[in-house]
Amino acid sequence: MSEKLSRKEKLAQQKKSFVDSPQKTKQLENKKNSTKRMLGLIVAILGFVLYSNTFNHGYVLDDNGLILENTQTKQGIKKIPEIFKSSYRFGMNMADYSLYRPLSKAMFAAEWEFSPNNPSIHHWINVLLYSLLCYLIFITLIRLLQGDLFTPFVTALLFAAHPLHTEVVANIKSRDEIVCLLLVMTACYFLYSYATKNSTKALLIGILAYFFALFSKESAITFIAVVPLIYYFFTNVAKQKYIITIIGMGLATATFLIIRRQVLGNTISLI
Repeated sequence: MSEKLSRKEKLAQQKKSFVDSPQKTKQLENKKNSTKRMLGLIVAILGFVLYSNTFNHGYVLDDNGLILENTQTKQGIKKIPEIFKSSYRFGMNMADYSLYRPLSKAMFAAEWEFSPNNPSIHHWINVLLYSLLCYLIFITLIRLLQGDLFTPFVTALLFAAHPLHTEVVANIKSRDEIVCLLLVMTACYFLYSYATKNSTKALLIGILAYFFALFSKESAITFIAVVPLIYYFFTNVAKQKYIITIIGMGLATATFLIIRRQVLGNTISLI
């Protein structure tokens, strides 16, 4: 015969039963998701508000050659196919054809089409993309740190507010930096999902995000080494997933380099 439980033991047992119940688990999960959304919104808003003072800024330095005085960019959307077939500085009053970064330049052409000679639209989009980047860094770190909210939140806040990023966000031309990091962070987010959840769809999205990041800035190529390090430090996945991911990123890199060589020849520059 089992011993009779005391009132205190019964209450403890009922409490444990409630905590372990599916209903309570769902409530706790919903509460955590709500907190995550709120913290992510705070990070995004901070990134936006800190640089909202740039909305009325004009064109400066490289903005002029790339947008205001660029004979290619100023022709708008119809020139986007040509932008992907020419060097980054094509259309400027210079003969330096060592860079291939068509993605951000194509964005400038599209923005010029809708609002010509208006630097405000470019500044708005820079700030919006930066705000989205801050949020993406936050949610990616949550995944890597397996649900920890405090560390990703503080890290994302520091990233959003760090003065080192002032020139990048305030200078329209530096859209290539913002878009590149936004896309490689997207790649990290989905490739981590592939590693932990065995999602083929996540693998494809991650590889595509990395591929497009290369068209924003060539230095995205370094993430072909970063992703395996993420697998090593934050997962326990089998070697097969390392191999598949590296092959996928390698094919994306090779495709980009072939396209780049067709456009620029043998010129090498990642700066």
